[in-house]
Amino acid sequence: MLIRLENIWKTYCMSDIKVHALKDVSLTIDKGEYIAILGPSGSGKSTLMNIIGCLDTPTTGKFFLDDIDVSKTDANFLADVRNQKIGFVFQNFNLLSRYNVFNNIELPLVYSGLSAYERRRLVYEVIELVGLESRIKHKPNELSGGQRQRVAIARALVNKPQILIADEPTGNLDSVTGQEILSVFDNLSEAGNTLCMVTHDENVAKHSNRRIVIKDGQVQPEKSPQIVS
Repeated sequence: MLIRLENIWKTYCMSDIKVHALKDVSLTIDKGEYIAILGPSGSGKSTLMNIIGCLDTPTTGKFFLDDIDVSKTDANFLADVRNQKIGFVFQNFNLLSRYNVFNNIELPLVYSGLSAYERRRLVYEVIELVGLESRIKHKPNELSGGQRQRVAIARALVNKPQILIADEPTGNLDSVTGQEILSVFDNLSEAGNTLCMVTHDENVAKHSNRRIVIKDGQVQPEKSPQIVS
């Protein structure tokens, strides 16, 4: 078991009002699962993603990542966990415009202590995985939206994380390009990677092997997924 959440609450205090973004959430995610966290705006899915991704901590409850309790740790420890165990793919790509594809992908490795040769080897390994070898020297403004997202995926994978979290990864893409990116995730899943995709789109969620539906801060009873052929 890679992830275990036990009775997680996340509460925000706004003036004299308490807002419960997550309410008594318990779930597990096994290594190699491809899950979709699905729900409308304001449902709590982004809060759940932030906790799973160690971007935030719960108000109460316990969160175990790879058998490590990260529920009540400090910011430095969470940063180390994110760097070592989690890769992120965002809707807006979050690439640095002044860097080319190689340098953008290499960024997570710069402070790792690896030699330049080893960093180069890892970058070329993931750039080949997403099919952008011919674009290695291009800058983001010279790429299409789909190519930028492939670079973002490669950057998220270069550290060989235990879990890849994608937040609305097709949200800024047209339908054809979005399907191309989802095919990349399908391939990563088939290769045994653990994927957690946050989306409000039912068609995107169908690519996962398991759906976690959030409504009003609570996990709804799970249903069998409809697998895309």
